[in-house]
Amino acid sequence: MKKLSNVLKVVISLALLYLIFTKVSKENLLTSIKSTNYIYLVPGVILYFIAILASTWRWQVFLKIKLIDHSLLKCLKYYLIGIFSGNFLPSGGLDVVRAYYAGRGNSVSSALAATFIDRLSGFYAILFYLIIAGIFLTIKIQSLFLITIIGIVALLFLNVILFTKSFNKLLNKIKKTKLTSPVISFINSIYQFREEWPLILKTLPLSIAIQLFFSLVPIVISPGLGTPIPFFESILLLPIINFVMMIPVTISGLGLREGAFVLLYGDLIGKEKALILSLMYYFTSLALSIVGYILFLIDKPEKNLK
Repeated sequence: MKKLSNVLKVVISLALLYLIFTKVSKENLLTSIKSTNYIYLVPGVILYFIAILASTWRWQVFLKIKLIDHSLLKCLKYYLIGIFSGNFLPSGGLDVVRAYYAGRGNSVSSALAATFIDRLSGFYAILFYLIIAGIFLTIKIQSLFLITIIGIVALLFLNVILFTKSFNKLLNKIKKTKLTSPVISFINSIYQFREEWPLILKTLPLSIAIQLFFSLVPIVISPGLGTPIPFFESILLLPIINFVMMIPVTISGLGLREGAFVLLYGDLIGKEKALILSLMYYFTSLALSIVGYILFLIDKPEKNLK
């Protein structure tokens, strides 16, 4: 089943990329590729790393609530390994992999719960930017904006269910088996965060700052294309792209990311340059993946791959 799922993801990614390339001018694309100054990737990678470092700090806070006390440096190591997994392994799994590493010797279920809450905090920040975008921007691609809103609302609804006492009681009435026990343990670990809402709210400014750092990456890269991106628009559009990339139907968001960039940034800098910008944005993540791969090799991959 997993192999079939991976094959479908590859097919969907290739289909989306083919569709995107049919919508751009090949001559203009080739000209833009040749004229791009790729040195601007350097500040892009630095900003992306700062965003990941801040994300690691937020994750560490939630891990400590579950009595999983790792240093910031160790959490960063696990986060980078997770990025490598998300970009290069067929099944992806950034969150699952970093939770697995953090939970070794403690509780993987607790680490997964902390990682889930960490991700949820990030979604709240995306919702914050979407509200501002809805007020100040005329979103031309309404369907993409609508999909993002629906997705976030669905996650918030799921959040309400997971923290409801009646649901938790119903869950724990389910007979525990080898299949259900890990799931029940994981959801119970999430439920234990019910009393930690003040802390979750306190991390919201940090989550908003993290999204801002991600949004600055295309801005500092765009001068390399010869067409700087408007600051305000980019800050509000990139959170939509980051959310769309999380839809688990492609390999590492490949195809979804490029399509979203072309749709949202195409009117600002042209479709061809928007496509190149999406690939450069992806490269900033790949650069950190190389570091994650090295850390993965150091950390006994023959044991962890299984």
